[in-house]
Amino acid sequence: MKPRLLVFDLDGTLLAPDHKTVTERTALALRLAHAQGAQLVIATGRTLNLTDEVTAQLPMIDWLILSNGAVLYDRARRSCLTRTLIPAAHTAQTAALLEGLPAFSNFYIDGKVHTQREKLSYFYDLSMPEAFLDFFRHCMEFHTHLPAAAALEQINVYSRDPAVGRTVLAAFEENGYTISSTMSGEMTANAAGVNKGAALRKLCDTLGLPLCAVAAFGDAGNDRDLLTLAGLGVAMGNADAGCRAAADRIAPTNAEDGVAAVIEELFRQE
Repeated sequence: MKPRLLVFDLDGTLLAPDHKTVTERTALALRLAHAQGAQLVIATGRTLNLTDEVTAQLPMIDWLILSNGAVLYDRARRSCLTRTLIPAAHTAQTAALLEGLPAFSNFYIDGKVHTQREKLSYFYDLSMPEAFLDFFRHCMEFHTHLPAAAALEQINVYSRDPAVGRTVLAAFEENGYTISSTMSGEMTANAAGVNKGAALRKLCDTLGLPLCAVAAFGDAGNDRDLLTLAGLGVAMGNADAGCRAAADRIAPTNAEDGVAAVIEELFRQE
C-alpha cells in the first residue's frame, strides 16, 4: 500500500548538501506522490521563516512540523494547528545565563529567529556551507539583549567550548527541556515532550490517519522519534548511527537524491 503521508526532514535529508536546494529529481518525485493523493509534510528543526526558500521550491507542501515539533503549521490556512512552547517564565533566566557565556544563542519566537549581533562571531566556525549561513543570518532579528519575556518555540546554542556545553546542558536538564543536537558544538532545547514524532502523532490524529500510513525520512538524532513511529522509517545513507538503527530501510544519501529514489519506488506508476 502506498503511504498516505510523506514526512521529510530538511537538512541532510530532503535538501542537497548546500542546505538550500531541492533538486529537480526530488521535486518531480514529490509532485508524483502528491498527484497520487499523498499529503506532504516537512519536519524540521527550523522555524517558519527559515523554511520560506524551501516551500518556494515546493509549493505543494501541505504541512510543516517546525522547531523540532513545537509548532504544527497548516500551509493551506497559513495558521498554527498546535504550539507547545517553553514557558515565558523560564525565558528571562535562560537569557541571562546565555548572555553571560562565550557562545552564540538564538530564540525562536513566533516563527522568527532572535539573537544578539555581538555574539555572531561564535557562529562562523560551524561546518555548514557559507551560503546557507548567510541566509540564516539574513533571517535573524538582532537585539542588544536576548528577548526575556516571550514563550519560546526553541533555543539553540552554538559553542566549541566543552565547558560551555556542560553548563548549558545542566541548565537545560534542570528545566526539564527536551534536548537534542544535530552537529558538533550545537545544542537545542524544546519544551518537555516536544519532538518531531509527537508532532507527527498529533497530525495523524487530526487527519484521522494511522501511523502505519506514514513514510518518514531523516538523518539525525532529532529524527529518531519520527522514524520509529512511522509505518516506514527511512534513514538517509548519510544518517548517524542512531537514526539508521531506528529506521526500517536505508536510502541513498541526500547528495544522491535518496528521498527521490525511495519515492519513485513507492509511487511507481504501473
